[in-house]
Order: sequence, then structure tokens, then C-alpha cells
Amino acid sequence: MKIYLVYNIIDEPYGGANQFLKSLKKELEKQGTFAPTPDEADAFIFNSHTLGGNKGNGPATITRLKYRFPDAIFIHRVDGPVSMYRGDESQLYVDQIIYELNSTLADGTLYQSEWSRRANLDLGKKPTLFTQTVLNAPDCDIFYPAKYTKNLTNQKVKIIASSFSNHPNKGFATYHWLDQNLDFSRFEITFVGNTPTQFQNIKHIPAVKPSELADLLRDNDIYVTASQKDPCSNALIEALHCGLPAIALRDGGHPEIVGAAGELFDTAEEIPDLLTRIASNYEQYSDRTHLPDIAEAAEQYQAFIGRIIEEVKTEKYQPKKLSLIGFLYRYNYYRISLLLRILKSRIINLFKANK
Repeated sequence: MKIYLVYNIIDEPYGGANQFLKSLKKELEKQGTFAPTPDEADAFIFNSHTLGGNKGNGPATITRLKYRFPDAIFIHRVDGPVSMYRGDESQLYVDQIIYELNSTLADGTLYQSEWSRRANLDLGKKPTLFTQTVLNAPDCDIFYPAKYTKNLTNQKVKIIASSFSNHPNKGFATYHWLDQNLDFSRFEITFVGNTPTQFQNIKHIPAVKPSELADLLRDNDIYVTASQKDPCSNALIEALHCGLPAIALRDGGHPEIVGAAGELFDTAEEIPDLLTRIASNYEQYSDRTHLPDIAEAAEQYQAFIGRIIEEVKTEKYQPKKLSLIGFLYRYNYYRISLLLRILKSRIINLFKANK
């Protein structure tokens, strides 16, 4: 089995999808199942967040590949819902295109969390015959626990948060509250990444490459995330893989990821007591930070694809196909529709900004 990723990976600090797919590619190469070109592939994985089209991975590209390789299996890695994640109903068009792509081109759907699966179905996505939920995982050569035992007795507890995106839904209102209200004689906080907030007490470090981020995570004690409607936070997963207990907003996929390795909060005012609780029982929490690694995630992806391929071989399932007319219609439809919807969204946002 050979798998091609319909995604142009960026080798610099970037969003969670890019970081996971970069790690997945590395692991597939290690396991000998990565297809460097479409012509060598038995299966294609395309991602929800390739919808901008500026990277050559948009809906039109996926449609073209599906028409060109009618016997290959196409797997859709679904994120979001994007409109919920971005907190903007004008972004519903993105979810609608994702669902249409899934319905017409995807032979299987991979979700990143059960929360994301339920939320997308509730928003109108049609169920898929082949479906599975697989948590993301980072590069284990970069994100791994510290090799020493931490002792938080009689010293400041070091807290860290991170985000590549500076979108307000990433939790900056909570970080601002902590900046103004946390007892900095007991705690210190570092924020790594991009932020729209100017902090007074929190140390801010701009976005860094993964190896530097991993070093910073290992140098701290507790991870905090307040992102909203986050289906499967790559930043949170990276922190847990570095052995940090976590405090996370009770929202999105956070509860599934954190499990017993931390605590959940509903309001920022709860965080100081939760920090004290974890610091007082640090070893107990840090011993529970184990998550499936990238090798396990890759194996689950391959097993899922292999199950569909076996159904094809036994003639229990036929891959979805496009006729020439269907291809020409959808190829141009996605190109024109996406352009018009993006234009509409920008006009709406411009109107709101000038209101």
C-alpha cells in the first residue's frame, strides 16, 4: 500500500494540520508506505484545511486527482467545523464545501476527535460508510518528555501556553485575565507564538521552530490552553507528549485529549486553584500524560485504508468515480464557487468592520 498526501508541507512554524501531516509523512516514509508522487499511490489523503486553493491543494485539485485516479481510495481528514472553530457564521461556506467534497469524492472519513465528528454531523454533514477517529500525534524525535524528574517544591511553578494562530478564539481573553490576576510570586507564565494581546506579566516568545518549542515545553511544568471549539489541538498534544500535565478549557476535543493528565475549566477564575491542585500532585498527573504516538497514528491510518482496499478487492465496495462531465462541472464549480464565497465573506467582514 502506498499513500499520497494531498498537502504541500511547510518546513517552518505553521498551523497544527501542517505539523501533524509533516510528522505523518515522515512516519509513512519510515514505514515504507509513502508515495512521493500521485502515480505511485493506492490511496490519497486530503485535508479539510486545503480549501484556500493557494497551495495547489484546493477542491479543484482534489477533484482532478479523483478523476485521474478513479480506482484509488480517497480519504478525507475532516477538521472543524470550521465555522465553529473560527467563531464566524460567514465561514459556513467552508464547512459546506468540506461536506460536499466528502459526499462526492471521499471513500473514507478520518476525524481527529469524537467531538469534531459529532459537531460536523450535527451541522449537516452526511454520515460516511467508512469512518474512524484518530487523534493527532507529533514527531516523537522532537516532542518527548524531559529526562529528569521535576520537583516543584519551594519554587515557582512554570506555566506555558502556545499558539501559532492569533485568532481570538485561541483563548487570549483567558490569557489576558491570567496576566492581570495570577499570583506571579507563585507562578510564572510563558506564551509562545503569535498573539494580539500585549502582556504585562506573561513572558512572550514569538513563534519558534518545533525543536525550540519542544525545549521550551520541557523546561516548563504545566501547559494551559483556552482555545475554543478546537477539534484536536496539536499544541495541547505536543505539550502532553513532552510530559506536561495540562489545564484546558472544557470545550472541543480538549476533554478527550487531556483525560486524567490534567484538569478542565469553564471560567478563567478556576485556573489558579487548578494550578495549585496539579502542582501539589505533580507526579500523579505527569505519569498520565501518555498518548498514542505518531507510529500508532500512522498504523491506524494504514489499517483504515487497508480495510477499504480489502472491501474493494472482495467487490463489496467500489471507489467513488467521476464521469468526464461530472469532473468538468465540479472542477470549475469548486474554483468559481470558492472564489465567489470568499469574496462574499470578505465583503461581509468589511461591512462589519465599517459599521
